[in-house]
Amino acid sequence: MIELNNIYIHGRYYYNDDKLYIYNTASGIEFNFKGKFAAISLQAKIGQTDQAWMRVIIDNDDKNAIELKFGVQNEEFTLVDSDLDEIHNIKVLKASEAIESHVIITDLKIKGTFLDKPVYKYDLLVFGDSTVSAFGNLGKVDDEKTLFDTDGLNGFAYLTAKHFNWSPNILSGSGWGLTFSPWTTPMRRPMLKFIDKVAVIETIDYDLTQVKPKVILISLGCNDFHYYTYTGEEGKTNSELLDEFQNDYHKLLVKLSNLYPNVPIFLIYGVMQEALNYKNMHELFMKEKDHFNLHEAFLEGDVKGVSTHPSKASHQEIASKLIKMIEEIIHE
Repeated sequence: MIELNNIYIHGRYYYNDDKLYIYNTASGIEFNFKGKFAAISLQAKIGQTDQAWMRVIIDNDDKNAIELKFGVQNEEFTLVDSDLDEIHNIKVLKASEAIESHVIITDLKIKGTFLDKPVYKYDLLVFGDSTVSAFGNLGKVDDEKTLFDTDGLNGFAYLTAKHFNWSPNILSGSGWGLTFSPWTTPMRRPMLKFIDKVAVIETIDYDLTQVKPKVILISLGCNDFHYYTYTGEEGKTNSELLDEFQNDYHKLLVKLSNLYPNVPIFLIYGVMQEALNYKNMHELFMKEKDHFNLHEAFLEGDVKGVSTHPSKASHQEIASKLIKMIEEIIHE
């Protein structure tokens, strides 16, 4: 059984029947307790692999994090087992991405006392595709995608949130476009319709008014580009499809600006080295920059990960550059 009063939830979630459902990269829970023992029960739910990967970080010790990899069978994992009655901070965060599998946290047990739950002043609100999910960042270009080659907690979005001590609130889906994508079925399955859902393809509503973003990141357009440049659509020119994408981007900016007035929004592109799209994304920025608190973030990846995605080292470099951009704007 999960008691929400005892935990801080990172990212989008759904709570039902005393169980906590989490979805996206870097989603999870965090809690403080004083005691000798803590355990969590987890299971994967509905995904391409029906497997999930969580990382447990105890007392901010990233170097000795515990890796939990599991499937559809409910499984209990020990987090702390000690003879000493001590105070601990525990984070259990999703390293795998939403398309691999969602996660159900079915139980959280301790021998001791829950302390005041952690407090985060701000969120980092992120909308993205595989670039945000850190798709294949542990693998090589010609490797097959597996559960074990994508570490979302070494992706640039989470690394940025961690640097500023903001809670990551990510909506991402590998292969997804804002408007359309050749990698989804149907190809016109827009993320724009899911921005207030717990995850892409899910119909469960998520209340965006509960999010407190200090900064918003948008890393979308690479998959749309493959659609409107190469795939096209009968009866529509590539130029018309580009206009459709840019109009939908405008709709997203309007919605976010209405929800979060004056919050800086970063338009990210280049992470997949989609060079033929650079001009289009820059023109989109120039078209919108005077209407919103919008900032251009051209950040090229190294295309050395699986299927020419950025490697782990590249994600770290991208995060470092993005952090500097953000610091210049928010002066922190």
